[in-house]
Amino acid sequence: MLTQADPADAPAFAALLARAFTDYARGLGRTEPGPYDWVPDRLENGEGFWLGEARQGAAVLAFTGRSAKLDALGIAPEAQGSGLGARAVAAIEAHVKARGISALHLQTAQRYTHLVAFYSRLGFRVNGVGPHSDGLDDMLRVHMVKRL
Repeated sequence: MLTQADPADAPAFAALLARAFTDYARGLGRTEPGPYDWVPDRLENGEGFWLGEARQGAAVLAFTGRSAKLDALGIAPEAQGSGLGARAVAAIEAHVKARGISALHLQTAQRYTHLVAFYSRLGFRVNGVGPHSDGLDDMLRVHMVKRL
């Protein structure tokens, strides 16, 4: 379910994220998602993971002390709604918990109430509302956390 991405996978990994986030980006007023020029460095640091046996999803994690942040969780459009996202989050939780992590954080655009509801069903709780942690745009984000 969760397989470490190799740095050589960067082009395919970035392409999957772009496909997965096309509608999300358009909903934020962008013509396309990205850029994903950061992907090679994140894969080089061991922070990228393929999801599913057929690599139908991709996740990017960041680790800080005893917490981790799910920076990206992208599911290919044809696999959305299949339950892969929920299974992927469970696998990510198990992975970070095995590393001694006690909390998993994420953020999603406030206007995507269905994503806030999705993560809430998986046990995440709203930790605040504010700008993107990297200042990417003016859209408010819902910051969420799950204690593991």
